[in-house]
This record gives sequence, C-alpha cells and structure tokens, in this order.
Amino acid sequence: MKNVNSINELIKRFEEIVLEESNLIRNGSIVALKHVATGKYLSSIKNLCYTTGSQKQL
Repeated sequence: MKNVNSINELIKRFEEIVLEESNLIRNGSIVALKHVATGKYLSSIKNLCYTTGSQKQL
C-alpha cells in the first residue's frame, strides 16, 4: 500500500477494506491471503498442509 506511514494507518485501511468486502466472504468461502514482503500465500483450503515453515499450521 502506498502512503501508509504507521501501523495504525495500516490497520485502519485493512478494516476499511474488510468492511467493504465482508459481504463477499461467507461461511464456506475459500480465501487466500498474500504476504506482501515474501509474495507467498496463506489459504483456507481444507486438507492443504504445508511442508515448509514453522509446522504450526492450524
């Protein structure tokens, strides 16, 4: 994100986006989050187990 100068501003922007998009995500939806710094994804797909990382997947 451009023009984000503090963690509070980042959280505010995130909350605004989530509020706008919350009607699109429902129970049972498959979602993926992309980590900006690494470009890697987190996903809600059932039975998808990662073989790398901390091995602390829930």
